Amino acid sequence: MADIPAIVSQEQFDLVQAKLARNQSFATRHNTTHQYLLRALVSCGICQLACCGRTSPNGRYSYYICTGKDRLVQNRREEKCPARFIPARQLDDLVWQDLCDLLTHPQAIAVAMERALGG
Repeated sequence: MADIPAIVSQEQFDLVQAKLARNQSFATRHNTTHQYLLRALVSCGICQLACCGRTSPNGRYSYYICTGKDRLVQNRREEKCPARFIPARQLDDLVWQDLCDLLTHPQAIAVAMERALGG
């Protein structure tokens, strides 16, 4: 097998790896992660922008929040989205129950496909 020439020097590579390791060590300090069943799958019913998961500072409440509520510069909109926060637990439970129902009744998939193909 032929050697592939390096794009960057070993010294540069080592410096970047050290910087990445430092960044990772700092990132976890103020960034607690929370589990969201529908992470990256929820969109706003009003403006169709993506929703992201957020948890209250005390950790008791989790929500899916429209990114249209971010600062106007960030969301590139004229005004903030008026959508309300979506309680994550309620939406997660609803979607999980629908998924379980679908898996226990697979004939529903066939019916839905027939309906979709029929217009």
